[in-house]
Amino acid sequence: MFNRVIQLAKTLGLKAPVLIQAPMAGGITTPQLVAAVSNAGGLGSFATGYLTTDAVRRGVAEIKQLTTRPFAVNVFIPNHPMSSLNIQHITQYQLALNQFRRDLKLPEETHIPETLVPKDNLSEMIDVILQEQIKICSFTFGNLPEATIRRL
Repeated sequence: MFNRVIQLAKTLGLKAPVLIQAPMAGGITTPQLVAAVSNAGGLGSFATGYLTTDAVRRGVAEIKQLTTRPFAVNVFIPNHPMSSLNIQHITQYQLALNQFRRDLKLPEETHIPETLVPKDNLSEMIDVILQEQIKICSFTFGNLPEATIRRL
């Protein structure tokens, strides 16, 4: 098993084979974090699940300015995200969370922030990955269509 990890690290150009940063969507994984992990010898992973294509392009450009080391881009595979959202439940959750927001002096929410709705822009994301020559990709919430795998 350890030999496989070492081989993977060599293939990906990593210094520290055991350090792979999780792509955490929703603003937690910044270009600065991705670059810092990569610069430390691990594999930084840029989460794009809630981002527009333009925001991904800007994020990748910023990462490239901050590191010359390998990094990954993680993309959500859309599964008609809005059809599975129960707006009433989410509104109830938002109202419950408002007590914590008040305690922390944060703005209260009563709706689903647009930044927390997954974008159905897989094709455009693949275009960005190819145009930016991203060598390492990961995918969340599904399997890629065969035609997309061939493009990559």
